[in-house]
Amino acid sequence: MLWTTFAVALALGYLRQFDSPTVFASAAIVIATAVIVGGLIGWPVGRTGDATYWAVVIATAAFLSVAGDPAAPASFRYAWSAVGMLAGAACGAVAPRQVLRRAFFGAGAGGAAMLVCSMAMPVHDLESVFDLICAPIIGGLVAVLIELILWLERERYSPRYITASWLLCAVIVGNLLVPWVLA
Repeated sequence: MLWTTFAVALALGYLRQFDSPTVFASAAIVIATAVIVGGLIGWPVGRTGDATYWAVVIATAAFLSVAGDPAAPASFRYAWSAVGMLAGAACGAVAPRQVLRRAFFGAGAGGAAMLVCSMAMPVHDLESVFDLICAPIIGGLVAVLIELILWLERERYSPRYITASWLLCAVIVGNLLVPWVLA
């Protein structure tokens, strides 16, 4: 419980620096949607808990990754959150130790999410093409990340909520370091 509270507090503290109520509202919408989508994707295969868990964790990480760009429209944050949400849910719906199957579904779900979102975006430029190319790659890599976390849980007795908390912390620290690295 402590790790979960720590991760949530860290995410809220990170979002607070933007001083924008719309960022908090967007985060709440993303998380609520991830719970619903994860449940719907996991339910038919009997993996509701895993699909929901990974949909929320990966969607949150994706949202935090793009929330810091003030020039990006809200649709950009929602698009990458949808990629994370659907890739996380699809990967969570696949049983452990099936990395290729998990990667296939993660890549397909991530690519499909970005394709649908890009059709809804008003601007189609080189950056949107780049996002379309990267989304299935990211979705496939989500599968590898989830498999690694599950392996740590099995072999090192490290509960997934601790590892997922560290994942969210790494995303936040990475975002905070970007301005210093690029300066």
